[in-house]
Amino acid sequence: MVQTDAAINPGNSGGPLVDISGRVLGINDVIFTNSGDNAGVGFAISIDVAKIIADQITAGEPTALARLGVGVDVAPDGAAGALISQVDPGTAADEAGLAVGDVVVAIDGDPVRDPDELRAEVVSRAPGTAAELIMIRDGERLTINVTLGSVATN
Repeated sequence: MVQTDAAINPGNSGGPLVDISGRVLGINDVIFTNSGDNAGVGFAISIDVAKIIADQITAGEPTALARLGVGVDVAPDGAAGALISQVDPGTAADEAGLAVGDVVVAIDGDPVRDPDELRAEVVSRAPGTAAELIMIRDGERLTINVTLGSVATN
């Protein structure tokens, strides 16, 4: 989700979130408000995620988001990265050889500063996409290639 201060009326979402150049960044979706009107914190669905789902719908496919298949925590000692705390059996992470204790620091060259950023990087890719993970295992820097799995959205 992308946080925005755009006015979103409860029950009347769905308009585009655009930047100053007119580029669509997302689709306004929900507002958290204490007053019941459009004053509050708004959130938009990232256009990257919306495009993945739209492409699946127009192709007549079931809708799904990419899944790595891990549980993540904050990296030790406040370092950047996402600490792998769980690897689900039979998932993309398991098949690629990720292990509990690994710290993912980049995906496809994009830095991963924390667990939320790893989640966002994974979900912004289509299921079945290949990704290159840079991680730290036992003090050594490793590169692992993984083909992302999927999880149904409905």
